[in-house]
Amino acid sequence: MILKKTHHLKSTLKLNFDLFSLDSNIQAKSPNSWLWCEFDCQKLKEVYLKRLRTENQNKIGLVLSKRSDCGYSTAVKYLIKLRSSQQKCGLPIVFLNHLCDYLNPELKNNVNASFTNLFFTNRLSKPIKAVHQLSEKFAELLGAFAADGYFHKHKSDYYIKITEGNEHTIEVLSKKIEHLFDFSSRITFADNAWTLWIKNKAICRYFEHIFNFRPGKKADIVHMPEIIKRTDFLIQRAFVRGVFTFDGCVKTNGNVSFCTKSQHLLEDVKKVLDEDTIDYKIMFNKNKEAWILESSSGRNKELLQKWEIYFFEDTIKHQKIEFFLGRLK
Repeated sequence: MILKKTHHLKSTLKLNFDLFSLDSNIQAKSPNSWLWCEFDCQKLKEVYLKRLRTENQNKIGLVLSKRSDCGYSTAVKYLIKLRSSQQKCGLPIVFLNHLCDYLNPELKNNVNASFTNLFFTNRLSKPIKAVHQLSEKFAELLGAFAADGYFHKHKSDYYIKITEGNEHTIEVLSKKIEHLFDFSSRITFADNAWTLWIKNKAICRYFEHIFNFRPGKKADIVHMPEIIKRTDFLIQRAFVRGVFTFDGCVKTNGNVSFCTKSQHLLEDVKKVLDEDTIDYKIMFNKNKEAWILESSSGRNKELLQKWEIYFFEDTIKHQKIEFFLGRLK
C-alpha cells in the first residue's frame, strides 16, 4: 500500500510490445505500403545460412513471395540483403514475420526485441525510434489523447491530433513524444487553442494496433486501453495523469474537476483514484450529457498534495496546485 502513495517511484512491471503486430498482409495491401524496421540481424542471419545448407535460396524466396504477397524477385532481393548484412539490417515487417515463421517461429522474440527504428520507404516519411515497452511517459501520452485527442484515418491521411488551451502544456507533451519516438511533432494555433499533430503512420499504428484506439469520434466510448489495465498501478496513474492534465481543471477554490461523456473512462479514473485513497464526488450534467468528477480538497494542503501527482509537472494546472501549497507566489 505504501508503494501506491510514493510519487517518485518508477514502474517495475515491464510489458513488451509485439512490434510484428504493427504491420501485416491485411493492413498493408502492397509492398509499397509496408512498414520497415531496422534490427539486429545476427541471429536470424545465422539460422538462415544454416538453412541454405539444405535448401535453395530461390525456393525459399518463392515460398516467402507467396506468403508475403510480393514478387518473387523482391523476396529474393530481401534474402540477399539479409545474407550481406553485418550487424544491422532493414527489412519490411511483413516479410520478416513470414521469414521467422518459415525458419523458426521462436526467432520472433529475439528479432522483435532487436528492432531499433521503424520507417516507411517513401521520401516524406520520417523514421522513428522503436518503442518496446509501456512506460509511464507513454501512458501519459495515451491519457492526453484519450482526454482531448482525435484520430483520423483515410486512404491518403493518417494522423493524431491533441488540443489544449495552454501552449506550454502542449510543448511539455511534445517533448515526451520526442523522448519516446525521437520524433518532432508540429504545433499550430487556431480558434484560441493549441494543437499538436502526430503525422507519422508508424506512431499511429501503435495507437491503433497495440492500444486498440479506433479512428473517428470517441468522446462517449473512449476508455483506458486493456493493455494498461493489465499493468501496475503507476502506469495506470500515469494514464490518468495525462487525462487530468488535458481535460481536468484546478478551480480557484482549490477543487480539481474532470468532465467526460464516456462512462467507461469515468470508471477507469475512479478506479485509480480509489486505489490512491483520494475522495471525490460524481455528478451528471444533463445539458452536457456528461459526468463531472470533482474533488472536495478545496485548499486543504494535505489533500492537494495527493492531487499534485495527477498533473504534468511544469504545466499551468500543476503550478496552480503548487500555488495553493504555498510553493509559488
